[in-house]
Amino acid sequence: MSINHHPGEELLLEYITGALTESWSLAVATHLSFCAKCRKDESDIEALGGIMLESMPTVDVRPAMMTDIIDNFEDAKLDNYPIEKNTGVSKRPRDVPAILQTYLGGTNNIEWKKLGFGVTQNILLTSDKSAIVRLLKIPGGRSILEHSHNGPELTVVLSGQFSDQTGSYIQGDFQQTDETIKHKPQTVGNEPCVCLSVTNAPLEFSGVVGRLLQPFLGI
Repeated sequence: MSINHHPGEELLLEYITGALTESWSLAVATHLSFCAKCRKDESDIEALGGIMLESMPTVDVRPAMMTDIIDNFEDAKLDNYPIEKNTGVSKRPRDVPAILQTYLGGTNNIEWKKLGFGVTQNILLTSDKSAIVRLLKIPGGRSILEHSHNGPELTVVLSGQFSDQTGSYIQGDFQQTDETIKHKPQTVGNEPCVCLSVTNAPLEFSGVVGRLLQPFLGI
């Protein structure tokens, strides 16, 4: 089966231009590690940007401007954002693409912590305080409580499958949801589904049970 769900054009452009913070960039970069189509789109957009820059007229600048630019790059501390592009499909264990190895301390082992209903998580630490990045592992044949969102959520399937009202998602697929989406993801088959999830606000669970459990789930 092939990847059918991709980042929107606006989100991909924001990633390419560096407009996204580390957490959101990590979701897009993880999808790119699986998706040849989006890597080609990225390459095409970057090439088009280069052509546009070459076609722009040159202007005289003050002699000290280059020094100012170098100083600004040093102040930006780009090493705080270890995002690699065009990494190719990982040869490591299928639950852990190479792009995520840095965030797991260079190990192939994931320390899963219980969330409830058999679902486990591992929170990845980033320098970005605007969002939370977590790995989620949902057992096969299990559904997550129906919920809506208080902000955007980006999800990348690392292994296994799930489906909801918006479609079916396999390894490498990218789901982008927001406040307008209410869904109840369900894993497909007996194999667990492992996903990368990025959010900037707690989910909002539906129903009495969901609302009662919300304070204890921490998600």
